[in-house]
Amino acid sequence: MLLGLLDHPAVAEVLSEELDLLMVGRIQDTSPIQLALSFSSWPGSPRAHLLESASVKQSNLWFQRSDTEADAQAIQSELQTLGGCKEVLPKSWRSRPELVRLVNAVFSHAFADSLPREEVELEPTRDDVLPGPSVANWMLMGKNATEETTALTGGIRKLVDSRYQVFDKGAKVRRDVRFGDIAILSRSNDGVSAIAEALRDQGIPAAIAQPGLLQ
Repeated sequence: MLLGLLDHPAVAEVLSEELDLLMVGRIQDTSPIQLALSFSSWPGSPRAHLLESASVKQSNLWFQRSDTEADAQAIQSELQTLGGCKEVLPKSWRSRPELVRLVNAVFSHAFADSLPREEVELEPTRDDVLPGPSVANWMLMGKNATEETTALTGGIRKLVDSRYQVFDKGAKVRRDVRFGDIAILSRSNDGVSAIAEALRDQGIPAAIAQPGLLQ
């Protein structure tokens, strides 16, 4: 119904008068109907601009085996129809060079059948030099989730006690790692709660998202 409404002459005229810039983020995770709404709401006036950002490498739908290649082709086709073009951002401004090279090696292989290498690999730009490894593989010893969580909390404390070096982007100096620098990913909300409880039991501060506005 909404998609049809956007084709109404009066609605199209208002959009053409009021809309100068339409920005669509994470377009790689849009559904076909959302994509159609984005392009249908575009007035196409000479003074207007349409800006989309996307990264197939970060697509949640790709990991769910969605046909993201077909979606990308549809997006590119619509851009050409609107007189637009695709621009690939080649640089990584966030991660350490060693980590960028590792990710390049992993993802260039994973997307070998769907994306050209130059659209997958990034060029690192950070020039800070740190003494410790950029990647480590922790093998958590335990017979169950509780024991593995205990091993994880112990590893975090050892990491902080080791004075592992990080680069403080705000102060632009090298310093010891702090608990607040560390993020832990879990597959479930229950896992997050269990890990946070285990951290607090060991005297390690932990912050997690809470339901509700006042909790």
